[in-house]
Amino acid sequence: MGDSSISVNESQDQNAIPVATNRVGDLHYPIYNMGYGSNGVAPTYVSPDNPLPIGLHDGNGKPISSLGGAIDVHAADVHTIPVNDYIHRHESPTTLVSAVTAGDTQMQVDDATGFVIGAYVHMGPIGNTKEPIHPQVTAQDIPGGIVTFDHPIDFDYANGADVSVAIVNMVTGSSGATLTSPVVYRYRPHNGFVEHIERLLFSMIHNTAADDSKFGGEAALTNGIAVRAFINGQYGTFTNWKTNSDIKLDMFDVEYTDKSGGGKFGVNGRGSFNRIGVVIKLDPVVGDFLEFLVQDPQLLISLKIKAQGHVEGA
Repeated sequence: MGDSSISVNESQDQNAIPVATNRVGDLHYPIYNMGYGSNGVAPTYVSPDNPLPIGLHDGNGKPISSLGGAIDVHAADVHTIPVNDYIHRHESPTTLVSAVTAGDTQMQVDDATGFVIGAYVHMGPIGNTKEPIHPQVTAQDIPGGIVTFDHPIDFDYANGADVSVAIVNMVTGSSGATLTSPVVYRYRPHNGFVEHIERLLFSMIHNTAADDSKFGGEAALTNGIAVRAFINGQYGTFTNWKTNSDIKLDMFDVEYTDKSGGGKFGVNGRGSFNRIGVVIKLDPVVGDFLEFLVQDPQLLISLKIKAQGHVEGA
Protein backbone atom coordinates (compact mmCIF):
# COMPACT_ATOMS: atom_id res chain seq x y z
CA MET A 1 0.00 0.00 0.00
CA GLY A 2 2.99 2.33 0.24
CA ASP A 3 2.37 5.47 2.24
CA SER A 4 -1.38 5.56 1.55
CA SER A 5 -3.94 4.95 4.28
CA ILE A 6 -5.32 1.44 4.80
CA SER A 7 -8.43 0.70 2.74
CA VAL A 8 -11.53 -0.54 4.54
CA ASN A 9 -12.51 -2.41 1.37
CA GLU A 10 -10.22 -5.43 1.34
CA SER A 11 -10.97 -6.18 -2.33
CA GLN A 12 -9.20 -2.96 -3.25
CA ASP A 13 -6.09 -3.72 -1.15
CA GLN A 14 -3.50 -5.74 -3.08
CA ASN A 15 -1.28 -6.25 0.01
CA ALA A 16 -3.97 -7.50 2.40
CA ILE A 17 -3.17 -11.19 3.01
CA PRO A 18 -5.51 -13.31 5.20
CA VAL A 19 -3.32 -15.23 7.67
CA ALA A 20 -5.96 -16.66 10.04
CA THR A 21 -9.66 -16.71 10.81
CA ASN A 22 -11.41 -15.77 14.06
CA ARG A 23 -14.90 -17.00 14.90
CA VAL A 24 -17.21 -14.55 16.72
CA GLY A 25 -20.69 -15.98 17.23
CA ASP A 26 -21.86 -17.20 13.84
CA LEU A 27 -19.56 -14.87 11.90
CA HIS A 28 -16.03 -15.59 10.65
CA TYR A 29 -13.57 -12.69 10.57
CA PRO A 30 -10.24 -13.05 8.71
CA ILE A 31 -7.13 -11.57 10.30
CA TYR A 32 -5.21 -9.53 7.73
CA ASN A 33 -1.49 -8.88 7.50
CA MET A 34 -1.36 -5.53 5.77
CA GLY A 35 2.27 -6.09 4.74
CA TYR A 36 5.22 -3.68 4.68
CA GLY A 37 4.87 -0.30 3.10
CA SER A 38 7.57 1.46 1.17
CA ASN A 39 8.58 3.24 4.38
CA GLY A 40 9.45 -0.05 6.11
CA VAL A 41 6.70 0.12 8.74
CA ALA A 42 6.05 -3.18 10.51
CA PRO A 43 2.93 -5.21 9.55
CA THR A 44 -0.47 -4.11 10.90
CA TYR A 45 -2.81 -6.93 11.90
CA VAL A 46 -6.53 -6.16 11.70
CA SER A 47 -9.04 -8.33 13.58
CA PRO A 48 -12.13 -7.95 15.80
CA ASP A 49 -9.73 -7.62 18.74
CA ASN A 50 -7.54 -5.16 16.87
CA PRO A 51 -9.95 -3.11 14.69
CA LEU A 52 -8.91 -0.72 11.99
CA PRO A 53 -8.83 2.79 13.51
CA ILE A 54 -11.18 5.18 11.71
CA GLY A 55 -11.49 8.92 12.27
CA LEU A 56 -14.16 11.43 11.22
CA HIS A 57 -13.10 14.90 10.08
CA ASP A 58 -14.97 17.99 8.99
CA GLY A 59 -14.52 19.85 5.72
CA ASN A 60 -11.51 21.65 7.16
CA GLY A 61 -9.74 18.45 8.19
CA LYS A 62 -10.45 18.91 11.90
CA PRO A 63 -11.42 15.80 13.90
CA ILE A 64 -15.08 15.57 14.90
CA SER A 65 -15.32 15.12 18.67
CA SER A 66 -17.76 12.93 20.57
CA LEU A 67 -19.34 12.73 23.99
CA GLY A 68 -19.88 9.26 25.39
CA GLY A 69 -19.46 7.81 21.92
CA ALA A 70 -22.04 10.13 20.36
CA ILE A 71 -20.96 12.46 17.56
CA ASP A 72 -20.93 16.08 18.66
CA VAL A 73 -23.14 18.13 16.33
CA HIS A 74 -24.60 21.62 16.41
CA ALA A 75 -27.31 23.52 14.58
CA ALA A 76 -26.03 25.33 11.51
CA ASP A 77 -27.62 27.84 9.12
CA VAL A 78 -27.84 25.30 6.31
CA HIS A 79 -31.22 26.46 4.95
CA THR A 80 -31.79 29.98 3.68
CA ILE A 81 -35.22 29.99 1.96
CA PRO A 82 -38.16 29.65 4.37
CA VAL A 83 -41.63 28.31 3.59
CA ASN A 84 -44.54 30.08 5.30
CA ASP A 85 -47.90 29.99 3.52
CA TYR A 86 -51.58 29.20 4.02
CA ILE A 87 -53.36 25.98 3.19
CA HIS A 88 -55.95 27.19 0.66
CA ARG A 89 -58.30 26.53 -2.25
CA HIS A 90 -59.14 28.62 -5.31
CA GLU A 91 -62.16 30.57 -6.57
CA SER A 92 -62.96 33.35 -9.07
CA PRO A 93 -60.40 32.47 -11.77
CA THR A 94 -59.62 35.28 -14.20
CA THR A 95 -56.68 36.68 -16.20
CA LEU A 96 -54.51 39.79 -16.19
CA VAL A 97 -55.52 42.54 -18.62
CA SER A 98 -52.01 43.99 -18.51
CA ALA A 99 -48.64 42.71 -17.32
CA VAL A 100 -47.47 43.35 -13.78
CA THR A 101 -43.88 43.73 -12.63
CA ALA A 102 -42.15 42.73 -9.41
CA GLY A 103 -42.70 45.57 -6.94
CA ASP A 104 -46.20 46.44 -8.19
CA THR A 105 -49.00 46.75 -5.63
CA GLN A 106 -51.89 46.70 -8.11
CA MET A 107 -53.12 44.54 -10.95
CA GLN A 108 -55.83 44.92 -13.58
CA VAL A 109 -57.88 41.79 -14.26
CA ASP A 110 -60.62 40.81 -16.67
CA ASP A 111 -63.12 40.28 -13.81
CA ALA A 112 -62.46 41.68 -10.31
CA THR A 113 -65.81 40.59 -8.82
CA GLY A 114 -64.45 37.94 -6.45
CA PHE A 115 -61.45 39.97 -5.28
CA VAL A 116 -63.18 41.56 -2.30
CA ILE A 117 -61.30 43.47 0.38
CA GLY A 118 -59.60 40.98 2.68
CA ALA A 119 -59.40 38.22 0.04
CA TYR A 120 -56.05 36.59 -0.73
CA VAL A 121 -54.69 36.48 -4.28
CA HIS A 122 -53.04 33.59 -6.10
CA MET A 123 -50.79 34.87 -8.88
CA GLY A 124 -50.23 32.52 -11.82
CA PRO A 125 -51.65 29.08 -12.65
CA ILE A 126 -53.00 26.81 -9.91
CA GLY A 127 -50.25 24.35 -9.04
CA ASN A 128 -47.55 26.76 -10.18
CA THR A 129 -46.97 29.03 -7.18
CA LYS A 130 -44.27 31.71 -7.37
CA GLU A 131 -45.10 34.26 -4.65
CA PRO A 132 -43.66 33.30 -1.22
CA ILE A 133 -46.97 34.34 0.40
CA HIS A 134 -50.37 35.29 -1.00
CA PRO A 135 -50.96 39.08 -1.14
CA GLN A 136 -54.20 40.32 0.42
CA VAL A 137 -56.67 42.68 -1.24
CA THR A 138 -56.93 46.15 0.33
CA ALA A 139 -58.97 47.89 -2.41
CA GLN A 140 -61.30 46.69 -5.18
CA ASP A 141 -62.44 48.59 -8.27
CA ILE A 142 -64.87 46.27 -10.08
CA PRO A 143 -65.69 48.54 -13.06
CA GLY A 144 -62.02 49.17 -13.77
CA GLY A 145 -60.90 45.68 -12.81
CA ILE A 146 -58.26 47.14 -10.48
CA VAL A 147 -57.18 45.15 -7.43
CA THR A 148 -54.78 46.63 -4.84
CA PHE A 149 -52.50 44.45 -2.69
CA ASP A 150 -51.26 44.89 0.86
CA HIS A 151 -47.61 44.46 -0.20
CA PRO A 152 -45.51 44.51 -3.40
CA ILE A 153 -45.44 41.29 -5.40
CA ASP A 154 -42.08 39.56 -5.90
CA PHE A 155 -42.30 38.31 -9.51
CA ASP A 156 -43.32 39.45 -13.00
CA TYR A 157 -46.52 38.19 -14.67
CA ALA A 158 -47.36 38.59 -18.33
CA ASN A 159 -50.55 39.97 -19.85
CA GLY A 160 -53.09 37.14 -19.91
CA ALA A 161 -51.58 35.26 -16.96
CA ASP A 162 -53.95 33.32 -14.72
CA VAL A 163 -55.04 34.88 -11.42
CA SER A 164 -57.49 33.59 -8.81
CA VAL A 165 -58.74 34.15 -5.27
CA ALA A 166 -57.06 31.99 -2.62
CA ILE A 167 -59.57 31.01 0.08
CA VAL A 168 -57.66 30.53 3.35
CA ASN A 169 -60.56 30.58 5.84
CA MET A 170 -61.79 26.97 6.01
CA VAL A 171 -65.17 28.13 7.29
CA THR A 172 -65.93 29.79 3.94
CA GLY A 173 -68.12 27.64 1.73
CA SER A 174 -68.35 24.79 4.25
CA SER A 175 -72.14 24.89 4.77
CA GLY A 176 -72.69 21.87 2.53
CA ALA A 177 -69.58 19.91 3.49
CA THR A 178 -70.12 16.16 4.05
CA LEU A 179 -68.06 12.99 4.29
CA THR A 180 -68.73 12.19 0.63
CA SER A 181 -68.54 15.81 -0.58
CA PRO A 182 -65.83 17.55 1.46
CA VAL A 183 -64.42 21.01 0.82
CA VAL A 184 -60.80 20.43 -0.19
CA TYR A 185 -57.92 22.69 0.86
CA ARG A 186 -54.36 22.08 -0.32
CA TYR A 187 -50.81 23.31 -0.03
CA ARG A 188 -48.51 22.77 -3.03
CA PRO A 189 -44.75 23.45 -3.06
CA HIS A 190 -43.58 26.56 -4.86
CA ASN A 191 -42.62 26.26 -8.51
CA GLY A 192 -39.17 24.73 -9.06
CA PHE A 193 -38.51 23.96 -5.38
CA VAL A 194 -38.61 20.75 -3.38
CA GLU A 195 -39.86 21.78 0.06
CA HIS A 196 -39.55 20.22 3.49
CA ILE A 197 -42.60 21.01 5.64
CA GLU A 198 -41.58 20.89 9.30
CA ARG A 199 -44.66 22.13 11.12
CA LEU A 200 -48.30 23.22 10.91
CA LEU A 201 -49.80 26.20 12.73
CA PHE A 202 -53.50 26.93 13.11
CA SER A 203 -55.75 29.72 14.38
CA MET A 204 -59.46 29.50 15.24
CA ILE A 205 -61.79 32.39 16.13
CA HIS A 206 -65.22 31.67 17.63
CA ASN A 207 -68.02 33.18 19.73
CA THR A 208 -68.04 30.82 22.73
CA ALA A 209 -65.39 29.52 25.11
CA ALA A 210 -63.43 26.42 24.14
CA ASP A 211 -62.71 23.21 26.02
CA ASP A 212 -61.23 19.84 25.10
CA SER A 213 -64.58 18.28 24.15
CA LYS A 214 -65.37 20.97 21.54
CA PHE A 215 -63.96 21.91 18.16
CA GLY A 216 -62.85 25.46 18.77
CA GLY A 217 -65.75 26.84 20.78
CA GLU A 218 -68.38 24.82 18.90
CA ALA A 219 -69.72 21.28 19.13
CA ALA A 220 -67.44 18.39 18.23
CA LEU A 221 -67.41 17.57 14.52
CA THR A 222 -69.09 14.42 13.24
CA ASN A 223 -66.72 13.55 10.41
CA GLY A 224 -63.81 15.86 11.21
CA ILE A 225 -61.08 17.53 9.22
CA ALA A 226 -58.89 14.86 7.66
CA VAL A 227 -55.21 15.79 7.31
CA ARG A 228 -53.28 13.92 4.65
CA ALA A 229 -50.65 14.19 1.93
CA PHE A 230 -50.34 13.07 -1.67
CA ILE A 231 -46.70 12.08 -2.15
CA ASN A 232 -45.22 10.34 -5.19
CA GLY A 233 -48.65 9.32 -6.41
CA GLN A 234 -49.94 7.90 -3.11
CA TYR A 235 -52.26 9.38 -0.46
CA GLY A 236 -51.33 8.98 3.20
CA THR A 237 -53.56 10.21 6.06
CA PHE A 238 -51.86 11.71 9.11
CA THR A 239 -54.87 12.30 11.37
CA ASN A 240 -58.51 13.42 11.64
CA TRP A 241 -59.52 16.31 13.92
CA LYS A 242 -63.00 16.27 15.48
CA THR A 243 -62.27 17.95 18.82
CA ASN A 244 -59.68 20.22 20.38
CA SER A 245 -58.49 17.17 22.29
CA ASP A 246 -57.75 15.40 18.99
CA ILE A 247 -55.58 18.32 17.93
CA LYS A 248 -53.78 18.29 21.30
CA LEU A 249 -52.95 14.61 20.89
CA ASP A 250 -51.19 15.43 17.61
CA MET A 251 -49.66 18.81 18.47
CA PHE A 252 -49.80 19.21 22.26
CA ASP A 253 -48.97 22.92 21.91
CA VAL A 254 -52.61 24.16 21.84
CA GLU A 255 -53.82 27.24 23.72
CA TYR A 256 -57.30 28.60 24.46
CA THR A 257 -57.65 32.38 24.24
CA ASP A 258 -60.28 34.18 26.34
CA LYS A 259 -61.90 37.17 24.72
CA SER A 260 -61.00 40.65 25.89
CA GLY A 261 -63.90 43.08 26.24
CA GLY A 262 -66.00 42.82 23.10
CA GLY A 263 -63.56 40.53 21.30
CA LYS A 264 -63.85 36.86 20.39
CA PHE A 265 -62.58 33.59 21.81
CA GLY A 266 -59.78 31.68 20.09
CA VAL A 267 -57.81 28.45 19.89
CA ASN A 268 -54.28 28.51 18.50
CA GLY A 269 -51.60 25.88 18.18
CA ARG A 270 -48.59 24.43 16.43
CA GLY A 271 -47.37 20.93 15.70
CA SER A 272 -43.87 20.08 14.51
CA PHE A 273 -43.19 17.01 12.39
CA ASN A 274 -39.49 17.18 13.27
CA ARG A 275 -40.37 16.40 16.90
CA ILE A 276 -41.10 12.86 15.74
CA GLY A 277 -38.01 12.78 13.55
CA VAL A 278 -39.55 13.47 10.12
CA VAL A 279 -40.26 16.21 7.60
CA ILE A 280 -42.90 16.14 4.88
CA LYS A 281 -41.02 16.32 1.58
CA LEU A 282 -43.05 17.88 -1.24
CA ASP A 283 -41.74 17.67 -4.81
CA PRO A 284 -43.65 19.70 -7.43
CA VAL A 285 -42.24 17.59 -10.27
CA VAL A 286 -44.23 14.53 -9.14
CA GLY A 287 -47.26 16.56 -8.01
CA ASP A 288 -46.92 16.29 -4.22
CA PHE A 289 -49.22 18.31 -1.93
CA LEU A 290 -50.71 18.53 1.57
CA GLU A 291 -54.49 18.19 1.77
CA PHE A 292 -57.16 19.04 4.35
CA LEU A 293 -60.68 17.65 3.89
CA VAL A 294 -63.36 19.75 5.61
CA GLN A 295 -66.11 17.14 6.05
CA ASP A 296 -68.64 19.06 8.20
CA PRO A 297 -70.22 22.54 8.14
CA GLN A 298 -68.01 24.83 10.22
CA LEU A 299 -69.73 27.03 12.83
CA LEU A 300 -66.54 28.89 13.72
CA ILE A 301 -65.90 32.45 12.57
CA SER A 302 -62.49 31.57 11.17
CA LEU A 303 -60.13 28.61 10.81
CA LYS A 304 -56.76 29.17 9.12
CA ILE A 305 -53.81 26.79 8.84
CA LYS A 306 -50.24 27.51 7.73
CA ALA A 307 -47.44 25.22 6.57
CA GLN A 308 -43.89 26.15 7.51
CA GLY A 309 -40.53 24.69 6.58
CA HIS A 310 -37.72 25.32 4.11
CA VAL A 311 -36.59 24.75 0.55
CA GLU A 312 -34.40 21.69 0.06
CA GLY A 313 -30.75 22.38 -0.68
CA ALA A 314 -31.02 26.15 -0.31
